[in-house]
Amino acid sequence: MATKSTITTKKVQLFPVGDKEERDRVYKYLRDGIYNQYCILNTYMSQVGCLYYKYDKKISDPDFKEEYKMLFRNTNTAIHDITQAKGLGMASACGMKVKQDFSTAIRNGLPKGERNLPFYRRDFPLMVASRFITIYTGEDTYTDSDGKEHTTMAYFFKFVNGIHFKMYLGAGKNKAPDKYLPSLLDSIVTNPEHYKVCGSTIQITKKSKIILNLTVKIEKDLEEYKPDPKKSMGLSLGYDKCLVAAITGDNREYEIGEYIKNDLVAKRIDIQNHFTELQKALKYANGGHGRGKKLAKLETHKSYEKNYVRTYNHLLSKQVIDFAKKHKVSSIIIEDLTKEDLEDYPVLLRNWSYYQLVQFITYKAEREGIIVFTSKMKMSDDSLHTVSDVCCSCGEPFTMDNIMPKVFEWTQEVSFTCPKCNKTISYAFNKAKNITKVG
Repeated sequence: MATKSTITTKKVQLFPVGDKEERDRVYKYLRDGIYNQYCILNTYMSQVGCLYYKYDKKISDPDFKEEYKMLFRNTNTAIHDITQAKGLGMASACGMKVKQDFSTAIRNGLPKGERNLPFYRRDFPLMVASRFITIYTGEDTYTDSDGKEHTTMAYFFKFVNGIHFKMYLGAGKNKAPDKYLPSLLDSIVTNPEHYKVCGSTIQITKKSKIILNLTVKIEKDLEEYKPDPKKSMGLSLGYDKCLVAAITGDNREYEIGEYIKNDLVAKRIDIQNHFTELQKALKYANGGHGRGKKLAKLETHKSYEKNYVRTYNHLLSKQVIDFAKKHKVSSIIIEDLTKEDLEDYPVLLRNWSYYQLVQFITYKAEREGIIVFTSKMKMSDDSLHTVSDVCCSCGEPFTMDNIMPKVFEWTQEVSFTCPKCNKTISYAFNKAKNITKVG
């Protein structure tokens, strides 16, 4: 059976288990380890850089390759002079990190001068290989405000050098608890074959909090997708709805996604209004100290809107693929919208991000073996009518001007009644259904 792997990372606050003397020992071990790792990483990278320019950037030179290998062997005295954290295999981990970062710099344009050699900050998190991370459950006692002791189940992290941490599942002052973290930790303990801990990092914040950046590889068994070759799904842009779908051989109308009015457009308009207010407030901001911080707020809002839309389209495209797999369709035909199609509807034109959504649907469908293409087809070779202006029930053509208003408000859905079969059909579903016929 095929499997699907995903990587997830969670931040978990750690508390050293033990008395004050033990806690002090743990903090000293981590701080010394972070500092010594910082020294080893930069020593390695400096040596690599000297070697790189010694051979005039010719990494294919046999002498360069031989000396490059020698740098990361135990005979490197410059690394031996640096004290390493006990039990972590620090030199090996740092060597692998430097090799990876150097290769990345080469690919990204270091030979052309487009990149510099990477170097590492003093607070670079302590790298921890997966073999040094053991998560287990145990009992934990605490005393309430009345002085009574209680026993609960807690998660613990067994580290190297005899160190144990308690894993805190709560939240910060202004953050809600991560509701997925307990279930993830439970799965790591009870189902290690499918929830595998990968190499992670430990850092100490400015407020002396110990944070584990836990990386987990999740493997799920997948059933082979076997679509019906006779089934297609048509997708049409809704108006107060996100997407309207129709399935071959099924006359029901399906809505995918939440209402666009409340979930996407309104949110984007709110972000844009806030951005305009910030622009007005900064209109008279003079140069000098502080101006950069003020202007940074504008950039933050730009990226916030972009990230919001990207996340929304990712979620919506996943719903489309899940829906297609549920109905065993072999292909997805998407309405091919252009800028001209939406020029009468400026709110949708500005806020829909339709092209990005089609991209996301396409690559997600290809991973499942579903064919995706766009359609702006005529109903037949000898007809001038498109999928938009023909009744999907009886094939009667109609005039668009009688149905769609010139200036469209995105607060309502448009329907029409066919003059021939007298059926009332939503405009978006009519397009989706016709797309399945011609697709």
